[in-house]
Amino acid sequence: MTDSLFQVERTRPDELTLRLGGVLDENAALGCEREARAQLSLAKNGSQRILWDLREVTGYSLEARAVVVRLQRFLADKAQRTVYVATRPEPRSLALWAVHMAGHLDACIATDLESAQAYLRGRGDPETGVRPLVSARPAPVNDLNKAAS
Repeated sequence: MTDSLFQVERTRPDELTLRLGGVLDENAALGCEREARAQLSLAKNGSQRILWDLREVTGYSLEARAVVVRLQRFLADKAQRTVYVATRPEPRSLALWAVHMAGHLDACIATDLESAQAYLRGRGDPETGVRPLVSARPAPVNDLNKAAS
């Protein structure tokens, strides 16, 4: 028996919501990936708003994390905007890892569903509480890094 759950839903023709929950395992992640790819197979690149709802994720396996990264790479091409909803450390770390490993610097994170939906629909002002997951600016090189090269 598994403690994982997933749901993939087209909330609008240009919007896809992926809900993950429990301790995410590889089987649930693969199911989510299959469903998301099927729903977006004909979508044009840059045409979709992607919402990852991770509020119910309590943990994840390394195998599940690898599948989420692969799915994020696929979704990054299809996305006009991507936002993750995560409040606790486990889902936030999963979101950060997926975005970093997929090289999708434009993804953002929100602490609540309402802010995430507002961001997806074009209201990205500071009041939404949505923040970039990965900074597009390179980190400064300090003297220790220079000496090691």
